Amino acid sequence: MKNPFCKPPFPYCYAPMADLTDPVFRRVLARLDYRGIHFTEMVSAEGLVRENLRTLRMTSTLETGAPQGIQLFGGKADVMAEAVRRVEGEGRFDFVNINMGCPKRKILQRNGGAYHLKDPEGTARWFATVRKAAQGTLTVKVRLGWEEENILTVARLLQEEGADALIVHFRLKDQPYRLPADWSWAERIKPLLRIPLWGNGDIDSPETARQRLSLGVDGVMIGRGTLREPRIFQSLQEVPLTPWEDLLAIIVEEVEREYSLEKKKRTTRLKALVRFLTSGRVEGRLMRRDLLVCEEYERIKTLFLGLPEGVITGPFLEKDENLC
Repeated sequence: MKNPFCKPPFPYCYAPMADLTDPVFRRVLARLDYRGIHFTEMVSAEGLVRENLRTLRMTSTLETGAPQGIQLFGGKADVMAEAVRRVEGEGRFDFVNINMGCPKRKILQRNGGAYHLKDPEGTARWFATVRKAAQGTLTVKVRLGWEEENILTVARLLQEEGADALIVHFRLKDQPYRLPADWSWAERIKPLLRIPLWGNGDIDSPETARQRLSLGVDGVMIGRGTLREPRIFQSLQEVPLTPWEDLLAIIVEEVEREYSLEKKKRTTRLKALVRFLTSGRVEGRLMRRDLLVCEEYERIKTLFLGLPEGVITGPFLEKDENLC
């Protein structure tokens, strides 16, 4: 398959998000006839190489013709290289994406995620080791920098070492979500690159996604906006929206399919989704209140299926520590 980030027929996709874009969420989007690129959630390269069962469960694929990729994180170049070799050897994924932007402390402590942005030249050497192990499409997701913007240097070096596409979340490592993503960097980065550039950050509606695409990026990646409104891609595809009550039923079906023998995980997963599905909606706080304090799965399921659609009028929930 050709590089799916280069001149795609549908230049929008969801962002890989730890603990959120799991097999459940990917199957939900597939059932909504999502036509973009699919990602796993962020997967530990070390866990993959060690064949950790929880890690391997995160790497399931879909029965779909759409491109599918795995996002890996890690700090050891030799381990990442081995993980990439294994992924490509299995032949289930169309590309590998390396996370060099996650700001979560537990990821940084393992020299992964945004830790790579501290030393662009060292990161380039690190990436070169991984690139030598890869035969197929190898892409990178980064932020604007560690404590100050160094994305121009990082982008140039990663391209020189063979990255096939660059996805930039237009914030610094420590920049909170309440401050806006700085998309003006797209117009500064794009002229430096021969490879595709995709942008990420603060896409809260189809209109915003289209406007960001007009800045000259090759594609737009949508994180919190996908979680708050999974039908955003139907709007971008200009097809009828799945009725809200049908969307909720699909989500419950996929949660129960994935965790058929694990009631506690079914409960946890529905609660995690509630937080985002109610974000910014009229009376969202009231919608969350009863669900998040409930512990009985059948009651949670009933409340979930009865969530009113509401109109999105408010901003995203501010505290989004799970997102990378």
